[in-house]
Amino acid sequence: MPQINKGEREVVTVRLPIELFQKLDTYVKRSQTTKTDFVGGLIAEALEPVDLENLDQQQERLPLTA
Repeated sequence: MPQINKGEREVVTVRLPIELFQKLDTYVKRSQTTKTDFVGGLIAEALEPVDLENLDQQQERLPLTA
């Protein structure tokens, strides 16, 4: 079955503890999804509420003292 083109992508590599990887691997096999779609969805969900325009302004400046 041909894959649908989802546009240009970048590669992200993550190292997981073996137990977590095994759980992820079992989950994607049973749910008939891919690791890429699963992890990509989690990243998209986490970044969706982030306002990049104001991200720098939300951080407090630390005092510069010696």
